[in-house]
Amino acid sequence: MKAAWSGLDPALHAPARIAIASRLVAVERMRFAALRDATGLTPGNLAGHLEALERAGYVEQRDAILSLRRGRLVAMTPRGREAFDAYVRALEALVADLKAQRAG
Repeated sequence: MKAAWSGLDPALHAPARIAIASRLVAVERMRFAALRDATGLTPGNLAGHLEALERAGYVEQRDAILSLRRGRLVAMTPRGREAFDAYVRALEALVADLKAQRAG
């Protein structure tokens, strides 16, 4: 029998990365600074996690001029959105499995 938690994507499973993904999945794109503020991560920590998510193909980053200032925009890719949805389904399955074990 396959363990329910084995479906959890390791690229998303770190608390900081799921915080990033959960903010980005709700919007088309977000400024790096706004994402930093929303997650409470330091700029360096956020940059490192975004690099990992970018390597997995889950986010895209690009430089842009925003309100006459340089900035960085971050967005979930379609692959990232699919991975996030699959992650949520895996968590739901894990919770259902644990509830069934407790009841049974």
